[in-house]
Amino acid sequence: MKSMEERPLSEMEGSPTLPWTVKRITDEGARDEDLQIVLEEPLAVELNGVQVAVMMRLPGAEKELAVGYCVSEGLVAGAADIQMVHHCGRGLPAPGQEEGELAMTSRNRVQVRARPEAVQRRGASEVTRLIRSGCGAVGVELGDLDLPVIASEAR
Repeated sequence: MKSMEERPLSEMEGSPTLPWTVKRITDEGARDEDLQIVLEEPLAVELNGVQVAVMMRLPGAEKELAVGYCVSEGLVAGAADIQMVHHCGRGLPAPGQEEGELAMTSRNRVQVRARPEAVQRRGASEVTRLIRSGCGAVGVELGDLDLPVIASEAR
């Protein structure tokens, strides 16, 4: 079995793709074809118990996305001020299956805890920001890119 680093993203648990059958129509006729479609989901980010954003994303790296958002948007003074990051759930429900009643265990929620004195309170932070993806042209093949690993001492 391949290690997680060697497997394409589409083979990993929580894969951002979903099998889908389409009808391909050409000059020669029509035929069914099985494809993988990209699965985009919302991610709610909570900072010290307050929901600060809901963003559309491909599943994967939820903790990093939440921390990056909080730091880059100036909601937290710096990454060193973050004390805990909790991705509340794992895995994907089967197509057509309900996610469940417990929103706090949703894989679409990340809770970030930061030192209270480092949290930047602004009037606009009282409103949850909705961030939509913009390109709409993401292909499954992007999940298999052989990108270099970046070393970091950040935790």
